[in-house]
Amino acid sequence: MRDFASKWRAVPDWENDRIEKDGFSARRISGLHQTLISGKIPPALNPIGWGPIVGGSDYSVQISRDRVLQISNKPHSGSFGWQKAGYAATSADDLYAVFELSGENCCELFARAANFSWQAESKSASMLFSKITALVYRHEEKNRLRIHIESPYATYFYTWLEQTKLA
Repeated sequence: MRDFASKWRAVPDWENDRIEKDGFSARRISGLHQTLISGKIPPALNPIGWGPIVGGSDYSVQISRDRVLQISNKPHSGSFGWQKAGYAATSADDLYAVFELSGENCCELFARAANFSWQAESKSASMLFSKITALVYRHEEKNRLRIHIESPYATYFYTWLEQTKLA
């Protein structure tokens, strides 16, 4: 029997692997709690899209008109499922792998990955990034991005970052 798995790259050591090259660094972030909110979005969430800088460890990112990803370093305090306020809350801790990119050439990497302007703004953080759908937003500073990739694509995305040359 053929060993097709031998053709695939081994999954990186997410705790220790880090990319540092060409004026940017990349690492996977673990320990964040993610909750998917679908339906009537509570105004208190105040989600951000592409453009503004979000700070702290408790914020929300707009996916679409009726869908938001709530991100926190603490577990979701409410219940999951349908809520009387008109939305559903679903645990999404394992749905997205979260990467952080930073450095002086972060904007150049963004230009290679996204078909979107670095200076533009959008209500949604959802975009094609390195040929896959991702949530991309600025975190803490202009040249620091957080990128949420669907978990099955995490190794592909990391490999794409390793192989990208900005020089």
